[in-house]
Amino acid sequence: KITTEILKTTIEPLKITTETLKTTIEPLKITTEILKITIEPLKITAEILKTTIVPLKFTTETLKTTIETLYMTVGTLKITIEILKIQTEIVKTYGYQLRKGRTNTKHKKKNYETIPIQTLGIRSTQMKTSKPLTAIALEKKMRSPTDSIRQERSTERSERTGYNNEVQESVQHSVTKMKLYL
Repeated sequence: KITTEILKTTIEPLKITTETLKTTIEPLKITTEILKITIEPLKITAEILKTTIVPLKFTTETLKTTIETLYMTVGTLKITIEILKIQTEIVKTYGYQLRKGRTNTKHKKKNYETIPIQTLGIRSTQMKTSKPLTAIALEKKMRSPTDSIRQERSTERSERTGYNNEVQESVQHSVTKMKLYL
């Protein structure tokens, strides 16, 4: 009896402790549940963030590449515009002066032979020709032994068609000028 009493006294407090434990563990369970509830949406948001950030990275990359290509195209455009500017300048300066008049006796029409201009290795589209000639080649052509005969023919032609001799002089002048330019 004494022992059972002792046991009772020892078990009773144990019961109390288990009760208190229950009361302490229960709220803990609730808190873990709450934590689970709060963590779960966080996980979902993290996932969403991952999915949104990754495409964003892609878009920024693609943006970078598109901007780069745009810069490149703008660059090439700038270069082509510069070349075109140079070409138009040359055409403006020598385009008209480098034309030699020829008279077609059959149709009584004046045909124009255009001497080509080469700029930075790109042939001008405005100056149509079959064989491209450089300024040096042009000068060599001008210095040829048949030059005097050509000069006589051109004077005859200019007299026939009313073409001025000054054009011929301006051609030679512009050829040397163009050689210096190129």
